[in-house]
Amino acid sequence: MRRWTLLALVAACRSRAAAPATADAGARPSACAERRELARGLVLERIPDGDACITLVRIAPDRFGLVLRTALADGGARPAPEWADAFHLVGVINASMFQPDGRSIGLLVAGKVENNPRDNPKLGAFFAFDAIDAADPPWTLVGRGCPDADPASLRARYRTVVQNYRMLDCDGRPVDWKDDKAHSAAAVGIDAEGRAVFVLSPQPHRVAEHTRILAAPAHGLRALMYVEGGPEASLYVRAGGTTVSEMGRLDVGQSVAVRNQAVLAVEAIEGTDRAILRAGELCERGGFTVVKVAKPQQDMRFDVPTVGVNTIETIKKAGGRVLAIEAGKTIILDEDQTVRLANQYGITIVARQD
Repeated sequence: MRRWTLLALVAACRSRAAAPATADAGARPSACAERRELARGLVLERIPDGDACITLVRIAPDRFGLVLRTALADGGARPAPEWADAFHLVGVINASMFQPDGRSIGLLVAGKVENNPRDNPKLGAFFAFDAIDAADPPWTLVGRGCPDADPASLRARYRTVVQNYRMLDCDGRPVDWKDDKAHSAAAVGIDAEGRAVFVLSPQPHRVAEHTRILAAPAHGLRALMYVEGGPEASLYVRAGGTTVSEMGRLDVGQSVAVRNQAVLAVEAIEGTDRAILRAGELCERGGFTVVKVAKPQQDMRFDVPTVGVNTIETIKKAGGRVLAIEAGKTIILDEDQTVRLANQYGITIVARQD
């Protein structure tokens, strides 16, 4: 029997990930709404989601098995394709989110190897596989409070148990997430036919939105567990002459500073003003342009690009010359005062409309 794997990848591995080996690899919007068999018992599906594709890989238990590999127990972190090559695996997805010491944030055990033997009460899903008794299903995914969700019982019945965040309730409905950050998501699930399902959703969303999309009856998922988010999320499959290599996206901020077509700074968690000051430090000659626009798929009800007097003061301090914004999608606080100050400092404000 060929083996699949769940494994841990760290953020530093993303830039080293191998490029797809065939033209079929890497989902594009034009390739969405796709469903085909890569090998017997191994089905690839892609569904559209904005300018990206959600990839699902369904794994039949009578044709494939699952194994767990971790950086701590198996020779260190590496990109997904290297995990597949090193351990002769058909496919790879993240197992969990990990702390700096290589330990999972939740229960993670495989036989006698205990990466983390403790149940994390904040995590509500348990994915168990490699059954001890042949009478048990080869794998199961249960949520806390659902039947058969006791971690001690699962450990007694299965050699491998992985714990993480729950996405569907006991009846297969979306869990009401309260997260406020948008990012890509990797997940593992079980469908109505009992197949394991590996999922990579690259479009940055709040997890509640990922869950809502994947809970649609058309996808047939009865249980689903979040395993990783952001650029660390990875899914790699090589079967039937096709290579599928998917990674999460980095959901960067709304602002970027450029000069002569060179990017000086991209807004990250520090916010717009600090990104502008960072551009000034990197470009002592000044004269750069600050562009502030809405992100793709941004929810304009709650997070609208905003500029004002403080923005102009920061651009002046950093040595910038132009502020470019999106017409109709940007709030200008104290607009008259902002424009007067920009004129005083010789800073041009450009409002562009697509």
